[in-house]
Amino acid sequence: MTAAQIATERHIRMAAELYGARDTAKRLLGAGFKERMASFAEVINKVADRKACSSMQAAIEIAKQPGVSDIERVMVLAAVVELVEPSA
Repeated sequence: MTAAQIATERHIRMAAELYGARDTAKRLLGAGFKERMASFAEVINKVADRKACSSMQAAIEIAKQPGVSDIERVMVLAAVVELVEPSA
C-alpha cells in the first residue's frame, strides 16, 4: 500500500467517525439538535477567529482541552460536521 493510499484510507476513517459523531448527537438531542449544534458552532467559530484557523482545527483544539467530557467532545465534533455540511 502506498503512502497516498494510507492517507486516503485514514481520511475516510476520520470522516466516518465525524459523521458518526453527528448521528450520535442527532439521536441524543432529538428535536433540540439544531439549536444545540448552533451553540457549539458559535464557540467553534469564536475559537477559529481568535486563532485564525479552520473550524475543524478549532474543534479539535476545543475537544483536546482538559475538563472537556467525552459527550462534549462528541457534540463539538458533530457541530463542526454541521458547519461544514449541514444536515437536512
